[in-house]
Amino acid sequence: SRIRQIIDDWGYDLIKVDLLSYARGPNADVADVVYHDNSLTSMEVYRMGISLLKEVIESSPRDIILTSCCACNSPSIGILRSNYSSVGHLRRLANQFWEDKIGFKRLIKSWTSRFHLNNTAWTNDFGAIIAGHSHPLNEALVIITASALSGGIVYIGDDLTELDSERAELFSKILPLYGETADLIGFYNDDYPRIWNLKVNASFDKWNVVGIFNWSDEFQDISFELEQL
Repeated sequence: SRIRQIIDDWGYDLIKVDLLSYARGPNADVADVVYHDNSLTSMEVYRMGISLLKEVIESSPRDIILTSCCACNSPSIGILRSNYSSVGHLRRLANQFWEDKIGFKRLIKSWTSRFHLNNTAWTNDFGAIIAGHSHPLNEALVIITASALSGGIVYIGDDLTELDSERAELFSKILPLYGETADLIGFYNDDYPRIWNLKVNASFDKWNVVGIFNWSDEFQDISFELEQL
């Protein structure tokens, strides 16, 4: 009934649900949690819960998008249109830095490990990115390049009224988003994938956009063979 109110009465076109409670299970501190059917596994309860959400949303005559965060990947396939995949990123929106334990460099592992889900299980939602002066220019370049090559949904997290023209131009280089995900060269050999290969197929030509990332704190020579692309 609450979802119907959000769609029908309030007129929203996108519903984003936080599935952390489903993923973790009922909170023992909540007194009114009752197991009505002990024969169901936790995954069955999870699947039934989000299936009900999908059923209510699809009953609307309008095209409503169901997206989530903290979803369990496998049992959510076929139900969600998009899924927020950068766990821990949201709380670090304004102060994520290179060497933080859950900073951008670490979150690259989370991003790239979910690349295979984009445009197959759903559209990956990589959340908000910041390219303003809270980051040095080289970090901003890494953030915005990786976001564009990920192929997922990207939000601009900066205060646009305070973004100078140099940093704003960075966003103009990736918009509109292409929507396809780069292949990671040497994904299983590198702790942090350094060569990202995006194949672009336009109606008039084909080409590759290659991202080369140095994840160390020092200058590096990075090489690859064109045949790898």
